[in-house]
Amino acid sequence: MAEEEGLWPVLKWVKRLIDGVLIEDFGEEDIEFAWGEDAQIDAGQQAQVLTSYVGAGILTRNEARVKLGEAPVTDPAANLLLVTTGAGPVTVDQLLDDPQGLKKN
Repeated sequence: MAEEEGLWPVLKWVKRLIDGVLIEDFGEEDIEFAWGEDAQIDAGQQAQVLTSYVGAGILTRNEARVKLGEAPVTDPAANLLLVTTGAGPVTVDQLLDDPQGLKKN
């Protein structure tokens, strides 16, 4: 449930924090913190959330791929923040330069 609500980054941060305490404070390099079964991600809901984030310009396509455990693609466009509009995807920079879409190219 937490992943669908956008809490997955917080859960990952908590895991890194606990793993760091185990190593630095207790010297236990062979122990790793792991979430229980309820932390599993529903693939359909994750795809919907990531698609929404990419379409809103919150994540790049490569950032979404990394969250899925996939390798980033080498196409430079995959590292751009894009917002999906009725006319197709535009960069966030283009929207900031012309938020009303009034400039003619």
